[in-house]
Amino acid sequence: MLVTHISFNPSSRKKQIQYILDFIQQNPLPTAVIGDWNMNPGSKSWQKVAQKMQDVWHLSGKAGGYTYPSSRPRKRLDYLFITEEIKMVEAEVVDMVPDASDHLPVLARFKFS
Repeated sequence: MLVTHISFNPSSRKKQIQYILDFIQQNPLPTAVIGDWNMNPGSKSWQKVAQKMQDVWHLSGKAGGYTYPSSRPRKRLDYLFITEEIKMVEAEVVDMVPDASDHLPVLARFKFS
C-alpha cells in the first residue's frame, strides 16, 4: 500500500503520477495507492492513472464521492486506486468527524485473490 499527496501544480502532478505508474509497473505485488491526488474524476490525469489501476469509487458505482472541503464537500480529490489483483468489496466517504481535516477520508474494504 502506498500513500501520496500529489501536487496541485499540473507539471509536478504529471511527473509524480508518472513516477507512481512506473513504480507500479515494476512492482509484481498487488498494490493500492491512496491519498489526495488533486485531480478531478475524468480529467487527463485521472484517465492516465485509470488506464493502469482501478478507481475504487468508480468501481463502487456510487455517485459523488466528494471529500473536499470536509465542512461542505463538493469536490472529489481523494482516491484509492488498486491493481487488478485486488477486488473492491465496498467503499464509502466517512463524514463522522468533518473537523478532523480539510478532507474527508475514503474507506474501502478489499479482497485479495
